[in-house]
Amino acid sequence: PHCSREKAFLAELGKEVPGLTVALYEGVEHEALWRSMCAQYGGVSCGPVPLTFIGDKAFIGFSEEEGPLEKHPVYNAYVGYSNQLIIALEEELGTSITNPLHRSSSQVVLFLGIVLALYLASYPLLGKRLGKKVWIGILAGIIIVSFFILIAVTPERTIKDFAEKLPFPGFVFVVALADGFNPCAFTVLIILLSLLTHTKSRKKMVLVGSIFIAASAVMYFVFIMAMIIVGSFFFSRYGVFIMRILGAG
Repeated sequence: PHCSREKAFLAELGKEVPGLTVALYEGVEHEALWRSMCAQYGGVSCGPVPLTFIGDKAFIGFSEEEGPLEKHPVYNAYVGYSNQLIIALEEELGTSITNPLHRSSSQVVLFLGIVLALYLASYPLLGKRLGKKVWIGILAGIIIVSFFILIAVTPERTIKDFAEKLPFPGFVFVVALADGFNPCAFTVLIILLSLLTHTKSRKKMVLVGSIFIAASAVMYFVFIMAMIIVGSFFFSRYGVFIMRILGAG
C-alpha cells in the first residue's frame, strides 16, 4: 500500500512540477541497480520498499503525514514523510512546490463548507416542511459526518502541531475530539443511546451514562499505560529486531 500511495503522490508532482522527472523501478526486476543505489547512498538497507532517492538524500517508506527530517537508525535512510520529500525536491529544483495532499484537503474543506452553507440557507424552505426538530437533526448529522471527513483528510502531524500549541487542557480536548470521531465509538454510542431512551427514566440515563463514561476513561488509561510500559520495555531491548520484522513485512 505504501508503494501505490507514493506512486500516486509522485504522479501528481510529475504532472505539475516543471523539470521534474520521476523514474520508477521495481526492485525485483532491477536488483543490481537497486543495490548499487543503496551502496552509493551510504549503505542504505535494501530490504524494505519503497525507497526514494532525491539529490543526496535517500528516503525509506512513504507516509502522507508530515514529520521532521529524521534518519531511521535501522535502515540508514530518512523517514519518507511527504513534506520532507517536497522539501528535498525544492532544494534540488530551486523552486517552490505545493504538496498535492494539502490541495486535496483544502478542496474537501471548501466542499463541506459549501454543503453546510447551502443547508443553513435552506431553513426557510425545508425547516417548515420537515419541522424544526427534524431539520436540526439533519444539521447535526451533516456536522458529524463533516468532522469524520475532515479528520480523515487532515494529516495527523497537522492535528498534533495545532494541539501542541494549546494549553494542556486544550491539547487533551483536541486530541480526544480527533480520536472520538471514529465509526467504532459512534456505533457504541448509538446502541447506548437507544438503550437509554428505552429506559424512559432520566435518573437511569444519568446513572448508566456516568458509568459508561467512567468505565471508558479507566479502560483507556489502563490500556495506554500498559502500552507505554510494555512497549518501552520491549523496544528498549528488542527495538532493532522488531523494526526489522515490521519492515520486512
